[in-house]
Amino acid sequence: ETHPNHPVEIRSQLEQSSDENWAPSLQEQVWYCTSSRSHTTVSKYAEYLATSFKEAKERLGDQFSVNPKLDLKTNPETGLPDRRTIKFGTNCDLSDEKKWRPQIQEVMKLPCWLRVVSAGNMLSHIGHQILGMNTIQLYTKVPCSRTPGHQENNNFAAVNMNIGPGDSEWFGVPNQYWGALQELCE
Repeated sequence: ETHPNHPVEIRSQLEQSSDENWAPSLQEQVWYCTSSRSHTTVSKYAEYLATSFKEAKERLGDQFSVNPKLDLKTNPETGLPDRRTIKFGTNCDLSDEKKWRPQIQEVMKLPCWLRVVSAGNMLSHIGHQILGMNTIQLYTKVPCSRTPGHQENNNFAAVNMNIGPGDSEWFGVPNQYWGALQELCE
């Protein structure tokens, strides 16, 4: 509502439960996560997001969650899994302090070691913005969307907050295992 025409990057993905990961051909399960990139506005994505949650709640009822077990259907003509394409909003830059003051003020309520800007965060002192590193980026997801395994920029720590509805799963991997995990993902 505040800035309806603000840009949002969109990642289109196959709808999948958290324990599966199909290749785009739907012929085999793979490690990597495929998504295509496009762009929209905050208002258009918010409309899609609201509709997606409403449809998921209607379809799943009491079983609703952000990572629901899907009713796995097979296309009778091809014999392959039948999946919808879903969209997740990513890299929505909230660094403009005039535009996003209320949102930034909410994040500033976090303990100082979790804040984007604080005396103890060396990135606060470099004199320019590095998007997603010393600025806030918003990611918004519909049920069954995912962010694939990745290393944070420059191996810096990241703070992820789920404000709901529902639960979200995150996994952390000790640095000593990162190389092996990265090889699996590629």
